[in-house]
Amino acid sequence: FYLATQFEVQTDRMIDETLRLKKRVVIPIIHEKDRTLTLSAWVDRTYLQPGPFGILTLPLSLQKKVDPQAVNVWVLPGVAFDLECNRLGLGGGYYDRLLATTKGVIIGLGFDVQVVNRLPIGDLDIPLDQILTETRTISCRRAKNAS
Repeated sequence: FYLATQFEVQTDRMIDETLRLKKRVVIPIIHEKDRTLTLSAWVDRTYLQPGPFGILTLPLSLQKKVDPQAVNVWVLPGVAFDLECNRLGLGGGYYDRLLATTKGVIIGLGFDVQVVNRLPIGDLDIPLDQILTETRTISCRRAKNAS
């Protein structure tokens, strides 16, 4: 799960429910210098502190590295989404670089007002499998998951 800013779909209750179901929760750790993300196992909300871009993060001493290949479901934020399950982020390409080498179902969380007919996409943009909003689910099948 991403850790939501005040303008994104909040993930706290989803994280709590996932933990209640005894599933592992993994959060992204932003590395501004090289514009990458690594993953850490969830520790506890009380240890979160402001990180890059004002996004909550775990202090380095509490981060427990997780291999991205071990993630089965990705839950991502976005600035905008389209009906073909493309996602527009904030322009850093952090998630796209990470997801290019992974597997798993990718779900975008957004609000209806963030969904448009078509976004301009680039060669490095990674499409989603689903987009969830407050009123609908948009499902698409990505080529790398097709069999």
